[in-house]
Amino acid sequence: MTSGIFVPHILKLNMRAFERYFCTTGVTDENLIADYVEALSLDRGLGGADKANALERIMRDRAAEQAAAYAARLQSREVRIEERKAAYAVIRKERLARRTLERPERSASDSPALGPRKI
Repeated sequence: MTSGIFVPHILKLNMRAFERYFCTTGVTDENLIADYVEALSLDRGLGGADKANALERIMRDRAAEQAAAYAARLQSREVRIEERKAAYAVIRKERLARRTLERPERSASDSPALGPRKI
């Protein structure tokens, strides 16, 4: 169930261990031990031995992040829709003005976009 959880300190420790034993990056045993101690302390902060509560908290945090991201996408979408509506309103006004200049006998009240003509 934890396959989708990204925990950066574990990835960092795994990469350091790989670099220490399979690469020539200069990572020493002391560097690896320091990263291991740091990862342990971070892991304890996340829940350590109490894995059920830690997983529950991590999943709750993830759900909150996803909800915030969804809300931000919705807000962005609403802004884009309003921008499009405003742009279309400008286009409609320009077209109406062009039509009025092309046909002076028609007035703005004749436009179906502005409602029925008042007699």
